[in-house]
Amino acid sequence: MNLHLSNQQLMIQPRIILLKLKNQALTNLKHGGAQGGGTLGGYGAYSIGSISLNKGEVLYVYVGGQGGSNSTTTNVGGYNGGGYSGNMNASDSYGGGGATHIALESGLLTNFSNKLDKLLIVSAGGGGASEILTTLAGSGGGITGCGGTSSHSQYNSAAYLPGGGTQTGAGFAYGGSARQGIFGAGIQSNTSGYGGGGGAGLYGGSNGHGTTGAGGSSYIGHSLLTNKAMYSYQCEESSEETTRTISTLCHSETPTINCAKEGNGYARITYFDYWNS
Repeated sequence: MNLHLSNQQLMIQPRIILLKLKNQALTNLKHGGAQGGGTLGGYGAYSIGSISLNKGEVLYVYVGGQGGSNSTTTNVGGYNGGGYSGNMNASDSYGGGGATHIALESGLLTNFSNKLDKLLIVSAGGGGASEILTTLAGSGGGITGCGGTSSHSQYNSAAYLPGGGTQTGAGFAYGGSARQGIFGAGIQSNTSGYGGGGGAGLYGGSNGHGTTGAGGSSYIGHSLLTNKAMYSYQCEESSEETTRTISTLCHSETPTINCAKEGNGYARITYFDYWNS
């Protein structure tokens, strides 16, 4: 049995894409989550893995969108779970970046809390920035999202800095659950004050209060996924097979292997058909 490169698809717009396999294939999955909103929005994480799929099986690909700012209503996060930001002087804060995920069933990432067997791989989004602050927001992580930051002395302390999403839950948030991320997303409603929204992920990063948002966590824990790893911009590392995370200094708007993602997320799927020699 040999492998033959049959097709490769690159998806870069925030949306859902349905892909149906024409033949049994080894499928390589590479994708990045979206950056949080603002010039200093946290970068999206990068995840990679391979899975053998049968003819007729369908992949559902959801590409995350960069967080934004809307001074007339609310500061919503990017497509696929990016968290809302604070609403004081709405143009001062930005929403979190959306996650990119690939699954065997349709649905935004928040729909998979009780269906992890259908969720193949997730790349987390970064936290949203604030125009008032001069620090990079928390980037999307692997095992754990990067925490939020602040250049304001009053808020640059453990009592305020939001935590990134983990593999089992949301990180710390000032004020508790009202600002905490949830499974698949940052918070989905505005909070008071200024502060960036949390990035989406397996668990979303928490929303900031006088701080940037925190990054979400990524996921490569599916038992059928092989040759898998997660890359994040200066977040926590892990050597365990199901949470392998490598810290990188690389970040690029152009989809780049092993690099954190600027701008919108993306997905690159490569098929290698099986054939007999």
